[in-house]
Amino acid sequence: MRNSASGGLVQYLEANNAGYFYLVAVSNSQQASSIALQTGQPVLAAGGFMGSDPALTADELARTNIKAMLPTLAASASAGQRFLREAQAMAAV
Repeated sequence: MRNSASGGLVQYLEANNAGYFYLVAVSNSQQASSIALQTGQPVLAAGGFMGSDPALTADELARTNIKAMLPTLAASASAGQRFLREAQAMAAV
């Protein structure tokens, strides 16, 4: 069992992130921790700890929008209100 992600994979993910909050979504936390530790960036473990949590299917994940707020903006009341409005509008779609 390998303890780290391929250097080529990590380079590709970092080069093609396009500003998204999560660097990549993977099936379990072991995969996520390897990439997160190498890059210092957040990785989504969609299948939970062992990858068997049926929280999201591939189709559900494709239809999911994840909205996150930078901690520095969270202290601003106006930014928090805008974040909430945008999140509610996205959820209504």
